[in-house]
Amino acid sequence: MASRERLHSIPLTALVLFFLILGSSGASAGTETQLTHNALLTDSTAIYGNIVTWSETAGNGVHVYDIAAGKEINVGSTGGGNVRVCGNNIIWADMDGNIRVYDVSTDNWTTISSDGDLPDIYGNYVVYTKYYYIQDQKNDGIYLYDLNTHNETKIASVHGYPAIYDKKVVWSQANSNNGYDIYKYDISTNQTSIITTADSYVSKLDIYGNVVVWTESYKVYMYDMASHKTTQVTNTGNAYDPAIDGDRIVYTLSESHSSDIYMYEISTARTNRITTSTRAFSPSIYEDKIIYADLRNPENPDVRDIFLYDLSSTVQNPLVAEFTANVTSGTAPLVVLFTDTSTGGVPTSWHWDTGDGIYSKHTMNATHTFTKPGSYTVSLTVGNAVGNSTATKPNYIVVTDPNAPVSNFNSSVTEGYAPLTVQFNDISQNAMSRVWDFDSDGKADSTEVSPVYTYTTPGTYTVNLTVRNAYGTTSKTGTITVLTENGPNIGTETRITTSELASHPDIYDNRIVWQDFRNGNYDIYMYDLSTSKETRITTNESNQIYPAIYGDRIVWQDDRNGQYDIYMYDISTSTEIRISTYESDQDHPGTYGNRHPDIYGERIVWDDYRNGLPDIYMYDLSTSKETQITTHESNQEFPAIYGDRVVWQDRRKGVSDMYMYDLSISKETQINSNGKATFFPEIYGNRIMLINYHNGSGDRDIYMYDLSTSRETQITNSGSADSPAIYSDKIVWEDKRTGNWDIYIYNLATSKETQITNDESNQESPAIYDNRIVWQDRRKGGSDIYICTISKEKTKPIIPAVDFSANVTSGYTPLSVQFTDLSQHSTSRSWDFGDGATSTEQNPLHTYSAAGTYAVNLTAGNANGTSLKTAQITVLETSSESSGGSSHSSSGSSDGGGAGGSPEPAKNVQIKELSQAFVTNEKTVKFDFPKNATCVVYVSFDSKKTFGKTTTIAEQLKGKSTLVSKLPYGEVYKSFNIWVGNGGVATSKNIENPVVCFKVEKSWINDKKINEDSITLNRYSDKKWEQLPVTLSGEDNKFMYFTAETSGFSSFVITGTSKTSSEEIVSVIEVDYPETINNNTENKEPQKEQKEILKTPGFEIYYGVASLLVVLLYKKGKKGKIQNSM
Repeated sequence: MASRERLHSIPLTALVLFFLILGSSGASAGTETQLTHNALLTDSTAIYGNIVTWSETAGNGVHVYDIAAGKEINVGSTGGGNVRVCGNNIIWADMDGNIRVYDVSTDNWTTISSDGDLPDIYGNYVVYTKYYYIQDQKNDGIYLYDLNTHNETKIASVHGYPAIYDKKVVWSQANSNNGYDIYKYDISTNQTSIITTADSYVSKLDIYGNVVVWTESYKVYMYDMASHKTTQVTNTGNAYDPAIDGDRIVYTLSESHSSDIYMYEISTARTNRITTSTRAFSPSIYEDKIIYADLRNPENPDVRDIFLYDLSSTVQNPLVAEFTANVTSGTAPLVVLFTDTSTGGVPTSWHWDTGDGIYSKHTMNATHTFTKPGSYTVSLTVGNAVGNSTATKPNYIVVTDPNAPVSNFNSSVTEGYAPLTVQFNDISQNAMSRVWDFDSDGKADSTEVSPVYTYTTPGTYTVNLTVRNAYGTTSKTGTITVLTENGPNIGTETRITTSELASHPDIYDNRIVWQDFRNGNYDIYMYDLSTSKETRITTNESNQIYPAIYGDRIVWQDDRNGQYDIYMYDISTSTEIRISTYESDQDHPGTYGNRHPDIYGERIVWDDYRNGLPDIYMYDLSTSKETQITTHESNQEFPAIYGDRVVWQDRRKGVSDMYMYDLSISKETQINSNGKATFFPEIYGNRIMLINYHNGSGDRDIYMYDLSTSRETQITNSGSADSPAIYSDKIVWEDKRTGNWDIYIYNLATSKETQITNDESNQESPAIYDNRIVWQDRRKGGSDIYICTISKEKTKPIIPAVDFSANVTSGYTPLSVQFTDLSQHSTSRSWDFGDGATSTEQNPLHTYSAAGTYAVNLTAGNANGTSLKTAQITVLETSSESSGGSSHSSSGSSDGGGAGGSPEPAKNVQIKELSQAFVTNEKTVKFDFPKNATCVVYVSFDSKKTFGKTTTIAEQLKGKSTLVSKLPYGEVYKSFNIWVGNGGVATSKNIENPVVCFKVEKSWINDKKINEDSITLNRYSDKKWEQLPVTLSGEDNKFMYFTAETSGFSSFVITGTSKTSSEEIVSVIEVDYPETINNNTENKEPQKEQKEILKTPGFEIYYGVASLLVVLLYKKGKKGKIQNSM
């Protein structure tokens, strides 16, 4: 009996132990809902009430989701980190270190502080840290800002990670014992005290009531200020990102290359696992709602969607299946990426039916190749515990024969006055014959490739081009609008200002800006035509002059610092920024410095005297980077910018000439070289306006230079024209031909000049936007701003003026091209990249994977019609040096970095990609490369210091890096370099735990017969190669993805070992050389002959091979004799 009782006690003990474990950690009951689809990389999340907010890395901004309304709100911010929310206020630190506050109820956001980071908010109080690096360390510290009084108070002289709840602010600070103290600041008493001490570095504090939580050595801890008790919340794995609300603490727990969200209940000490996806992170909690980011689609590592987990609900939402495709038509073989966009509940299973009876895939997003022409019906069935849902799209994918013709054409103009002559160009693919119908009558008008047709009667005409070959027939239509020649209708002139001290206006859309002396100095003013409201932009008691406006941004020349600097005002944020900070030419304060600004999009240009003579400089708002455009030791002045082109007047050859710099190709070009002095350029699209002094008499006229035709056209012949401006096909200027200055306009479409003003006073400095002209006018004695609206009689409204640019126009496969839509008046766009792919994005990034010449078409449209522009992209076959073989070579020495900040010669760089992130002390930073230009997927590390906005470069090389002496052992897949920051950033003193994620093509593995387990990342350091162990992190149809822990960043090579080579090595080792071979007298004579053979250069190799064959034959013969004797 004793034995029987003992046997029963074993399972009883195990059962009790099982329930004890279950009681301490289990799965929590609740409902999970996916809030976003295809959101980008997430930096942080926050929730309060029904408001969910998160920030995305790579400058993609702050996003807000209203749970009650079920929709996402566009905040419109650029960049963002450490987002927090309380009530209607959302707060974050942008990439430039500004603390931003967005009010959900009013849809307004403001800046409350600069040079800040790591904010938190409770009620009307905001806390954040400031870190001024070297320049102003006395202002380092933690600050408290009151949203009601707008007062900022420094509460501690440290830069830490503050958190706030009610009237309590907490943060951590290093002590003299190599540990960290956690401090509390009481807002009501202004008292600071130490509440507890930690043994090591403390990060990511949060507070609720009397409880403070934090991370220490990848463990979550909790301190209760009421009981003075510290509790270790987690014991296993790596825990981080804790957040607390009420009785619950949520955090991310990482174990064995997985990460999930867990919740700890303080009252019961019970731990619940919230997610099981193994890819969740960055949780936040409010009452019963937990939000987090989750990578549910490993095929797209750039997507981190936002999920909501409701602890109070156990009802699963029904699924509603939905999906999209990146392309829906093209030539076979057509590769299509299908993306699940289902709503309702969260699917746990997917089934794709691509309609060709060949392929279906059980994954969230599916990539499928259609190999045969036809129309395919695609369906997606998603399922979870509640049930299934199916979405079916009939004839969704249309695949055409690659040999079938693709009809396409463009025209020199799409609108003009009768008689209108139009040059058409057939740019179709695979066309053997063609038929044009120009006038909508259904009859053939031409069969030429590039015909010319003249329209004599006003009207709207549909142009049809039909092309054929042996595989089929296709057609394309376009519209030509022929207008009645009635000339412009000059509207009523309106007086905008009454100060009689206003001058130098500029206009963009409904906004007019100018300089005004009404306050005893020049200030910048703005008038909004849509609201009839005047706003004073500057209030400084110095002079602000020569304003220019584009969109929401106004720039001007400002002498508040004793010299002229360039300043900018953002209308949308009511923020003023100093653009130029270099103290130029202090011998002439207020005279020189930085002058004559102009702005287009994110770029500001001006002339700058910092080098003694004026040079052209540019500042890019998107990158916060200043660039010197000109370096010649002469005068370069009066710049103007449009798109990627900057123009200016230049005296390097003694006379004032016109020059242009193309930012997309980094090339400078002299525009005119006729020996005549040219001044004051303006640019719009391909057209450059300039003033030309001629005949040695001082006469001056307006000329236009067309970049597309390289032709110069004289616009005026009065000899008294000045101050030109251009918009689309309209040119305005001031002219003194009648004895006083008047405003004139010239229409390039009709070649017609019209006088706008005829008052006997002076009207000067015109500017134009669309059909509105503004100028300064002295008819009342002083100088005021006037506006006139011109219109056409019985004409069609404006159709889009299509234009676009590409960052590169040629290169090697795979070639990634960034296209930028520069069209005017367009409300829609359609890109055709020439390889079967299309897009409707404004500024798409497209990668060409095959060599060839591609015609890229952009069709811009609005309610009045469409227009088209075509450009050519040339893609070259990748050289053999980058094909992945083990034979590489390099030529020449270093001739400059291949990618700004890189010591690799540019000629050895096949392709590069840049990534930016904000590097903050004691935080993990990740640099993603979403364009997939190189084999590098991402780079990450833990930072020991704060470096702010940092750029990392991944450059894939054509061959062996010139920075290494030789290649490592094995078959080489790719050679590449990684450079972090401007030097000195990625050192062991500054970072730890550096990781590289890279991808390898499966086709290379198969072609080279590579053993997958042999794939290795090699790093070159201290003049030798270091082999880094790699871990397979995932795979898709095309690539295998690996991660490797590295000791730093420099030159890398990915290698693998061929299965065949391994077998050959083993067979050679197993050869059993006969022991008697040296005693064989038959070998003596050949040994004598060897002395003569050795005289033949290189013959020793052949002799060695022959000797080995003799050995093998002898071995075979010996074995045969042994077997016969047995």
